[in-house]
Amino acid sequence: MVSRLSLFVMAGVLSLGVVDLAHAQEASPSPDSSQAASCEEIEPRDAAFFETVAGTPEASANEGIPEQDAAGASPTPFAMPEGEMADEATAAAVSELYVQLIACLNANDFLRAYALYTEDYLVRNLSEEAITRLEATPVPSDESTRSEFGGLMDARMLEDGRVAALVTVSNPQSGDVLIHAILREEDGRLRIDDEAVVESEVSATPAS
Repeated sequence: MVSRLSLFVMAGVLSLGVVDLAHAQEASPSPDSSQAASCEEIEPRDAAFFETVAGTPEASANEGIPEQDAAGASPTPFAMPEGEMADEATAAAVSELYVQLIACLNANDFLRAYALYTEDYLVRNLSEEAITRLEATPVPSDESTRSEFGGLMDARMLEDGRVAALVTVSNPQSGDVLIHAILREEDGRLRIDDEAVVESEVSATPAS
């Protein structure tokens, strides 16, 4: 997304290799719409925080999009980090976070969406241009362009206490997208600390 970190823009421009899912869990079903977490449940991130982010050396106009591999280089196949399988409560928390994130993105409510990322992630990935757009009143996306949460494929506890996860997201423009996320607890809740698209139908399908 041009102004929404890396979640969906990368789906159309990256191809980071085939995912090794030999030990991945089957994707959990999407939460029932009547029970799905709502964006309104998220406390918006304080707008004053972004005044300190703008102009920091870490802030990049690329908004978290990784550098492309050198021309001709073979992409490195992705594999989940080693770790114990996450318990049901942690897996449910990861799924709920992504349901809420997608709801906020569909609502174009960026202050709430950014509240689901760690401060470190925002400093590293949020551009000054994106920050200036936070003043706009959220206008929900057209229903035909909205994204959906597909499910949680894998969640593992890392030695440093963070959680590694694989989630699927679908979007009319990008198709099905597989996302590798690293989450850690910040201020009493899980937040996304790193995120990358590792497989997408758009990038993997040759142009006709």
